[in-house]
Amino acid sequence: MFPLGHVGIGTHVLPPRIREQLRWRWLVVGCLLPDVIDKPLFIAAKLLHRPGADRLYLLHGSRLFGHTLFFLAALFVAGAALHSERLRAIGWGVATHLVLDLLPDFVSGYFFTFRHWLLWPLFGWGFPPAYGGRLVHGIDRELATYIAGELIGAALLVRWYVGSRRGKAPAP
Repeated sequence: MFPLGHVGIGTHVLPPRIREQLRWRWLVVGCLLPDVIDKPLFIAAKLLHRPGADRLYLLHGSRLFGHTLFFLAALFVAGAALHSERLRAIGWGVATHLVLDLLPDFVSGYFFTFRHWLLWPLFGWGFPPAYGGRLVHGIDRELATYIAGELIGAALLVRWYVGSRRGKAPAP
């Protein structure tokens, strides 16, 4: 997913009783946080990697530390230990991000790559590579999933915004 998909869908998939207890802006931060952490690391490792000279090859995927249950658990533990509503909201946002990132893997046919990033480090210290799209009948299913996620997320955000302007919708 891309930002609109993560924010639009991620803020709406939580049950209302949980969502109503969370501050919306911190939930949004959590929806985006895994990519904010991992994408710069992935790009830097790709640019700085020298074959045989370093261990940056372990970071050859775009889903790294921020996309792990280890990171999610650390957020929830820290939130509970510090009694932090912010960390709790961020944790729920990260949880929705991880669930939404499973979809492109499943749709593109890379069913089991998720275990390497989601359950890191149980299956080794490295992360799976960022795969290119797989064409099926001329359609890149992974890209189609990203585009659909963006459109659905944008529609949900617009619907919420219009409703909030009319006084009918609380924060998603």
